[in-house]
Amino acid sequence: MSRGTPFLLKAITAVLVIAVVGTGGAIIRHVAFDDKDTTPRTESERALLLAVQAVKADPDDSRARIKLAAVYLDIGRINTAVGEAQIATKLAPDDAEAFYILGLANKEKGNLTEAARTLEKAAKMEGKLAPFYQTCWAELARIYLKQEKYKQAIKAYDSALGFGPESAPLLYEMGRAYEKSGDKAKAIVYFEEALQFVPDYKEAQDALAKVKNGKTTAAKPEKPAAK
Repeated sequence: MSRGTPFLLKAITAVLVIAVVGTGGAIIRHVAFDDKDTTPRTESERALLLAVQAVKADPDDSRARIKLAAVYLDIGRINTAVGEAQIATKLAPDDAEAFYILGLANKEKGNLTEAARTLEKAAKMEGKLAPFYQTCWAELARIYLKQEKYKQAIKAYDSALGFGPESAPLLYEMGRAYEKSGDKAKAIVYFEEALQFVPDYKEAQDALAKVKNGKTTAAKPEKPAAK
């Protein structure tokens, strides 16, 4: 996974690890282990083993598919993760978590347009707690920022900050979005607010000093939103 693996993804895979029991001889050899040693050694191997077994036991279990997609994503098998997540969204078209995992998988694959579409869909679905929606909007904002769609990024960060306690990293990222858009005054506001929560936040300190010293690069024209 890339920088800042979302907590929600880690939580999904952790559920599988906690549930591991004695495996005996029921190891699925062709998934993650070689022919000579079928004992899962790491948390990721154990999570993958359990997830594959769950899907094999009930291929129509959408929750099992979501967990399997999350594990594949966590270990870097991106194409497989996309495939499993797509199956999950078809099995459970009302489950926001399935679309969230599919969005993350598409993001890792480099398909940013599809990732943004899927994450926005997840963020607008009902039935989850506030931290889930904050995570969805934040991931969507990062995609827009990468695409140089600053207005959309700022709007998504604003939505993320609307769920739960304010987060110093999100405030810093919002400042970066404003900085890149050319609005230095707003950037300073958000960098300073991030530092109110975490006074020794190095990235925010450096960004604030850079903006105040006028060392920011000229804002790039914003790319038009995809229709």
